[in-house]
Amino acid sequence: MSFKRFRRQRLVAKTSPFWLRITLNGPRRLQSKFVYRSDESRKDSVEVDYYFFIPKQLGIDADHYPKTIFYRNLDSIVRRRAPHIALDKPQYLYNAITDAEKIIDNDRRLIETKLLSCAFHRYVQSTVRYLSHCEPKENETRCGAFSDEVDCFLRVFANSLKRLESQHSDTDGKRQFEELHSLREYCNLVAEKEAYQLLQSHFGQNPSNQNCLLLLVNRLHYDRINHGYRSIADTDGINEYFIYRFKGLRRFAEQPLNMTNLTAKVGEYRQQLIYGLAAGLAMTFATTIAFYTQQKYGDFSQAFFVALVVSYVFKDRLKELTRSYAHSNLMYRIGDYRTKLLRGGRGAVVGESRQSARFIAREKCESEVLDMAKRSRIGDMADYGLEHNIMHYKRKISVNNQFFRSGFLLQLPRQLVDINIFNIEKFLRNIVPSDDNIWAMGRLTPVKIRSQRVHHVILVVKMKNKTSSSLKSWCVVLGQRGIKRIVEREKEQAVDVLWQRSNDKVQYESLLVKQMEDYQNSASGDSFEALLQSGEIKQSNSSLAERVGDDSQD
Repeated sequence: MSFKRFRRQRLVAKTSPFWLRITLNGPRRLQSKFVYRSDESRKDSVEVDYYFFIPKQLGIDADHYPKTIFYRNLDSIVRRRAPHIALDKPQYLYNAITDAEKIIDNDRRLIETKLLSCAFHRYVQSTVRYLSHCEPKENETRCGAFSDEVDCFLRVFANSLKRLESQHSDTDGKRQFEELHSLREYCNLVAEKEAYQLLQSHFGQNPSNQNCLLLLVNRLHYDRINHGYRSIADTDGINEYFIYRFKGLRRFAEQPLNMTNLTAKVGEYRQQLIYGLAAGLAMTFATTIAFYTQQKYGDFSQAFFVALVVSYVFKDRLKELTRSYAHSNLMYRIGDYRTKLLRGGRGAVVGESRQSARFIAREKCESEVLDMAKRSRIGDMADYGLEHNIMHYKRKISVNNQFFRSGFLLQLPRQLVDINIFNIEKFLRNIVPSDDNIWAMGRLTPVKIRSQRVHHVILVVKMKNKTSSSLKSWCVVLGQRGIKRIVEREKEQAVDVLWQRSNDKVQYESLLVKQMEDYQNSASGDSFEALLQSGEIKQSNSSLAERVGDDSQD
């Protein structure tokens, strides 16, 4: 089989060190996956700012949505990225299997095999993403080469396990063989999942590619049956264990990439120190007023009594004002929580992340963020009078060289992955029922059509390090039951693509153009007026009157 003919064109490397993707993680959860490519310096840091522009109709503000609830609905993790294999060099995967087989230490061999499984997962994902954007008839041998690569990898993996099993027959060896077989099962499931994704793309609609992919998923299915793997999907069941096992296998394979995240509230001692300084400042003010009036008017004078009362009243107000300013400005810069990144369980500290959240006024928001939030919406009168509450969530991640150090067979890239999952269930509590029936003009008669009420939450993310920065924006369309879709808003967008039909592919403007074309085409044939004069739609008008009457009675 030939592997050199597969994908000779290599992907162009991105010049920006930032990569961010916002996806759905359930009907009511947003997931952001941020990848940062670090430079060769000893220490490096990156800041990611999330700006949520929330419509005021949803009732999400500092009073009804405090930061304690926000952090309770937030899950975050920082880890390293899987090894990268070039798309035109799949033989590196086969060589890594052979090299891992030669390792004597069982624990080291298991870790290397886990990293190999993660590298295979990333390689298959990159391949499917690349093929999804190819024309179906453009070099149809690519699909066959992809199928051969998956089969060859799993076959080499199985042969390596057989040789190891024949050499080690002790109890510890058998236990590790079960773990290695679990990793091979995970690779099988990953290949099957990505093959199904490729079948749904435009590339998979080609008959030749479709047959090739169907044969591949069929071989993968029976490969798990022949090896006795328990991840078998049941077409008549709900497959709870299938999903549960796949997630467990994924966590097991990605274990070498994870860092131990120890999160603690930051600034407690500083906060108490600032509060003490505020109390001292207030007491100094009250004491100064008391001494001054005592010296000038005497000990038991009326002026001294009034000065004592006024000074103590203003002392309390001054103390609360200083505490409020420190909490809203100084403590925000320090951060709410700090997460230590430990390598190897509770080993050396290789980095940390700080996070803070608060609602900010529009005047305190950066101008470029505001421009990014309203870009592509200019001229849309549907947004007239719409006001937002702005919630700012900030993350600062700092790592050192120990974070990227590795002595594995497959070199880990100098990239960190920051994953955040936002639960926005609280955003949906004030959304009114959205299913309404409205009247619209059909081809001949008015008809009732369905409509849905939605709200748009604009998400602007700013990424920056010491040398560069980047801005990206998304629109999260919320319905009563959850998130309907997420639309990435491009920099130069002439029309609003957020208002879409049920298939999420037809823009609002194209729908208007389509109706205009239908109207022009109907003008060349039997027009509505001609049909009305001929009496062909009298029955439709009577039925409409009956329907209107029924509605009025209801």
